[in-house]
Amino acid sequence: MANINDSIEQLTVALQQLTVELAECPHADAPKLPESLPASELSFSEGVESFVQRNREYAEKTRSVSVGSY
Repeated sequence: MANINDSIEQLTVALQQLTVELAECPHADAPKLPESLPASELSFSEGVESFVQRNREYAEKTRSVSVGSY
């Protein structure tokens, strides 16, 4: 069985080569992604919105609470 460090090194080299190849050969048919999106264009499902809201409310309620051993 090969040494795990050798395997990791081989994987790293392969990923670096793939990254270089993809950077040098841009795909003409791939759609160009915007660098940023306005917040007004973002939309989330109702479940995500409620999850974020619950977490914000919980964070507000527990902001000054600290638990620990002294």
